[in-house]
Amino acid sequence: MYKKSVIICGQAGQGIQTVCFILAKAIVRSGYYVFAWQDFQSRIRGGETSSRLILSDEPVKSLPDKYDILVSLDKTNTDIYMPLIKQDGIVLAEDETDRNIINIPLKKIAMEIGENKIYANAAAIGAVWAVIGLPIEKVENVLRQEFTKKSENIANRNIIVAKHSYKWIEENCINCRQKIETKNGSAKMVLTGNEAVALGAIAADCRFMAAYPMTPSTGIITYLSETSHKTGILTEQAEDEIAAINMAIGASYAGVRSLTATSGGGFSLMVEGLSLAAMTETPIVIVLGQRPGPATGLPTRTEQGDLNFALNAAHGEFPRFIFAPSNPVEAFNLMIKAFEVSQKYRVPAIVLTDQYLADSYWTVDNFDIDSIKLNDYFSKPENINGEFKKYMLTDNGISPRLKPGESGNLVIDDSDEHDQYGHMTENDIIRKLMVEKRWKKYCSMIEEMRVVVPNNIYDSDIVLVSWGSNYGITLESTKMLTAKGIKTTIINFSEIWPLKVPIVLLNKEKKFKIVVVENNFNGQFAGLLEEKGVVVDYKILKYNGLPFTEDEITRIITEKYGKD
Repeated sequence: MYKKSVIICGQAGQGIQTVCFILAKAIVRSGYYVFAWQDFQSRIRGGETSSRLILSDEPVKSLPDKYDILVSLDKTNTDIYMPLIKQDGIVLAEDETDRNIINIPLKKIAMEIGENKIYANAAAIGAVWAVIGLPIEKVENVLRQEFTKKSENIANRNIIVAKHSYKWIEENCINCRQKIETKNGSAKMVLTGNEAVALGAIAADCRFMAAYPMTPSTGIITYLSETSHKTGILTEQAEDEIAAINMAIGASYAGVRSLTATSGGGFSLMVEGLSLAAMTETPIVIVLGQRPGPATGLPTRTEQGDLNFALNAAHGEFPRFIFAPSNPVEAFNLMIKAFEVSQKYRVPAIVLTDQYLADSYWTVDNFDIDSIKLNDYFSKPENINGEFKKYMLTDNGISPRLKPGESGNLVIDDSDEHDQYGHMTENDIIRKLMVEKRWKKYCSMIEEMRVVVPNNIYDSDIVLVSWGSNYGITLESTKMLTAKGIKTTIINFSEIWPLKVPIVLLNKEKKFKIVVVENNFNGQFAGLLEEKGVVVDYKILKYNGLPFTEDEITRIITEKYGKD
């Protein structure tokens, strides 16, 4: 297997994310797989910014501890990221360090060839591409495609700078190049998790989105706004998160599939609206992009600290769905499922992402468009006998639904407790019946949930249990541990709530150890499993704002359960 790992680092404002994006697209167009995580501070200029990129001829699902190549546009960042480079790694920079370094004059090339130091990031692109050893034509094509949008002159300057630094490496660093060939194969896509979420919303026939920008979920409304001329989806940047969720509830009441997205702080403002959607049984999908808290916390880093918040948010008791996709394909599919079950059961559906999933670039072969099936959960007006009962008491708790104004039926809603018609009431008997009605849905909701259990689980020494975006990382760790003689399998939960626990995890006679991996301090998902009767043997928890690496989990498990 061919695999190369790269760190591109510098200050905010130096175009580090642009370097990563151009390289990622060029890699995929060359027939390889790519995964890239964005690591940046919450500032417009200065500070530490890096992109960590993995190139391989096989699908890439996680990050390593050590990297093959470092290209730096800033001396301070060179020193910061140098410890992450392998002993035989290649460092491209313009400053002196204690280790071997290729002193490529990136800024000088930018000034002499591009006539502006801003093109230093284009020089970095050419240099990295030369070290990787792929032909320059793919980079040239991507640069032309991306920068011609600004002007032909800007595109040309980026290209000539990149080609010049590519040639510089060819002439000055012959030994650091490993030439590889462009591979043929089916076309692949490079997507962020946010873009996959947005595409899933489009596929689910979402017609309205309201949101207030908040990292790391902003990319969803950005993408839907940029493509609205093709999809017809109406997007609205609300004045705050309170307005955003209430706009989405209003649009859903009117009859269209609606979405909002935020992060933990914004979700805090949405909780009264969440309760309103539950009381009025109005379907709504909420994307909650997790980041480290409390308060502002680390706004550009990653964490899985909002699971219990999503599960318990809003006053009163009511059922809800919670999903946590592990990759862009699952994000696409689970967005469709979230809309479908929200419409079917008339309950809120919350989709938990995080910065690691949302902002990373992933290689996607395709989406299974042909298997998408959308259902119409509205009743036919002609089938309504007598006065419309929006909250009709039924055996499964699901009542008929009509679009207001499409017929002579009056559609009544009330945030107070109500009778079957929607009229406010304080009758204690009706109150009891309505609470039970809403919770009757739960038994059917849990049957909608899916979890995959590997066939070889009983032969395992260790069962890694993860949820959401940690799946790819734990999957790679599973392979590494098994190669070390520690038989390891994985169960990853992406359909979180209602929680369906596989029977195998409840087996008191099990011989394997259950190790839960998650990015929070208290082991929130492990706690949910324990409430259901699962005996969790060990928890691997990380809460410093950074994602796990495959080597990190492998090392912890080996130290804890390694065989002599």
